[in-house]
Amino acid sequence: MKILKIKKPAAILFIGLLLLSFPGLSCQKKTTKSVKKNKLKSKPLSKTLTKELASDLEFLVASYDTQLFKKNIDSTLETYTLLPKSENGIFSFALSNDNQFLNFVTASENVYSFDFIKKKLKKVEVNTGKKFVPLGFNDKGDKLLIVEIPPEKEGSERFNGTYYAYSFEKNKSEPLIKNKLMFLGAWFSEQLYLNDVEGGGSEKSDVYFFDLKNKKKSLFIKNAKLIAESPDKKKFLLSRLASDWYEKNGDASHCELWAVNENGSNLEKIAFTGMPPNACFSPDGLKIAFLRVYDFKKPAQLVIYDCQTKSQQSVKSLENYNLVKLQWIDSDRLIFSTNPYAGKSFVGLYSLKKDIWIKLFDNANANQILKVFIK
Repeated sequence: MKILKIKKPAAILFIGLLLLSFPGLSCQKKTTKSVKKNKLKSKPLSKTLTKELASDLEFLVASYDTQLFKKNIDSTLETYTLLPKSENGIFSFALSNDNQFLNFVTASENVYSFDFIKKKLKKVEVNTGKKFVPLGFNDKGDKLLIVEIPPEKEGSERFNGTYYAYSFEKNKSEPLIKNKLMFLGAWFSEQLYLNDVEGGGSEKSDVYFFDLKNKKKSLFIKNAKLIAESPDKKKFLLSRLASDWYEKNGDASHCELWAVNENGSNLEKIAFTGMPPNACFSPDGLKIAFLRVYDFKKPAQLVIYDCQTKSQQSVKSLENYNLVKLQWIDSDRLIFSTNPYAGKSFVGLYSLKKDIWIKLFDNANANQILKVFIK
C-alpha cells in the first residue's frame, strides 16, 4: 500500500514499528543489477483460460488514488470515492461479516467506516481528545484495538498505556487492559494475542495471551511472532528467528515459519523463509502458502505446504517475479501481487490444480485487494 509522509512524530515511530511487526506490510530491499536483467518473458495467457479461472470472481479493490471500486476480469462494476484528498491512503482495514461496512485506518491514523448500502463515508472518533495508536481489528471486523498514549510519552517507541476496544456498532470505546505497547497477533471473542517485538530492525519477539473475560495475562510462546491463524482458530502460524543463523552471525533478520496449536502444543517447524514470513492458511486449513527467500539478491519464491503430507512445493513458473502479498480465494486458487521494482507490478491468480497463473490487472490501479467474492 502507498504510505506518504506523516507529520506527527508519534505516527512516524508507530508506522515504523508496525511495518516491522507485520511482514505482509514490509518491503524488501531493491534487487541487484543481476536480478533486474531477469526480464518478465511469459506470454499473456488466452482469454479462454482467464475466464475459466476467474470468471466467477468479483474483487473489492482500493487504488493508490484512494478510490474504492468493485470489478471483475472484464470491467469495473462500481466505483466509490473513498477518502478526502488530505488523507494518505488505507493502512489497515477490515470488512464486517455481513460485508456492509468497510472499517479502516489511514496512514495518518484517522479511522473511517464506509457503508456500502448507503454509500456513505463516516470519520470515526474512537478516543475523543486523546492520542492513541491503532493496532488492528478483531476477526469479525467490527471492533478496533487501540492503545492510549500517555501525554508524557508522545513520540516514544515504548510506553505503558490503556488498551481499548472500539465498537463500530456501539460507537463506543471500552477499556480492556493496561500493558506496555505490543502489536496485534490475533483477536477473536475474548481471546487476544499480542506480539512483544524488540524493534530496532530485529525480528526477536514473544507472544502473550490475554484472557479478556478474566483479565489474565500469560506468556503464550517465547521467541516467536504470531502472524496468522487457521480458519477454525485452532492453529497459528509463527515467525521465529532462524536460530542457527542467529547464533553464527548475530543477525536477527533471518526467519523460519512455524505452526502451533491454539493451546501452545505441537510446535513444528514448517520451513526456513529468509525474510520475515508472509504466510496464510487456505480456507479449508489443509494448505499453507508462504514466501521464501534463500538469497536476498533474488525474488521471493511462492511455496505451497500440505499440512497432511508435510510436503512443500515451490511454484516454478513464478520464480522470476518478486511476490509480496498472498491471499487465498478457495482451496485451489490464491491471489498474489508483485513488487513494483520487479518489472511492471501486477495482481495475479495462481491455480494449484492446473499449476498455472494468470495476470488479473495492473497493481498501479489496484494496490490493495480488500475482498474477493465468488459469485
